[in-house]
Amino acid sequence: MEPSFPSVKITAEETLRYDNEDLKLLLRKRKLYLLVDLDQTLVHTTNSKNYYPPSSDIISYQLYTQMRQTFHTKLRPGVKEFLTNLRSLYQFHIVTFGNRPYANTIAKLIDPDGKIFFSSSLIS
Repeated sequence: MEPSFPSVKITAEETLRYDNEDLKLLLRKRKLYLLVDLDQTLVHTTNSKNYYPPSSDIISYQLYTQMRQTFHTKLRPGVKEFLTNLRSLYQFHIVTFGNRPYANTIAKLIDPDGKIFFSSSLIS
């Protein structure tokens, strides 16, 4: 698992203190953690050149990993409504087998300001 901010280093004691404070806050708000998988759950993504006919609901973007790749993503119908309905009950954490740049890109597609559904809670 990769931390949300890999350049930030904290001690084990600080990590436990942070986790305990986070847990107390969730308990006060009566919320649970919800791990949300991106692929085939919230979005469909492909890097195939023969993906779909052009459509207004398919977002194309480039990511630079070892080489530049173009990806095409479509949000599943009702994603924002689904997350909106659950946000009073859960603190969301994104989980994906994709890399961090991909997870960040998808989080910004769903929540452009990072204030409604996802803040820094990515596990990739």
